Amino acid sequence: MTTSARHIELAMQAHDVISFDYPSSEDGRPVRRTLSPWQFERGGTILMGWDHDRERPRRYDLARIADGAEIEPNESFVHPN
Repeated sequence: MTTSARHIELAMQAHDVISFDYPSSEDGRPVRRTLSPWQFERGGTILMGWDHDRERPRRYDLARIADGAEIEPNESFVHPN
């Protein structure tokens, strides 16, 4: 597990909201995403959570998350289960 993955795993356990840069599907430029992370999928290579910007569940490839993820101060979430 990468340092970024470990950092995200700790955020998941604490129900912290995270933000990170992710390449746009349109032009590949980094776009800031805000996510309530729920779980890892596919052996820990895919991150699943609620995307606050798109207002729906989304999956993100951990290898494409630029420069890791940051915890959003004073923001937390309740897991949907």
